[in-house]
Amino acid sequence: MNQARLDYRKILDRKDIDAVPIATPDHWHGQIMVDAISAGKDVYMEKPASNNVARINAMIDPFNKGKQVVQMGIAVFISVAIIRRKSRRLRDSV
Repeated sequence: MNQARLDYRKILDRKDIDAVPIATPDHWHGQIMVDAISAGKDVYMEKPASNNVARINAMIDPFNKGKQVVQMGIAVFISVAIIRRKSRRLRDSV
């Protein structure tokens, strides 16, 4: 198995990577975000930022001091079948 998959810090050490997605269990979001900012990486993080206020508070100072872009959102995976079904409903409603 690729060692980078076992330790996210190996990915953060790579010079050929500018940004990282964080799609881990909620309790890991804060530490990985802080480490990514410290490594100079931009971040896309799935919400929630964390599952506890203390962890969120620990993220604020590194975020404010860093120059990296941090975006939080939700990654939505949608199947072609769902898109077709919604398109048909929309078309049929006109």
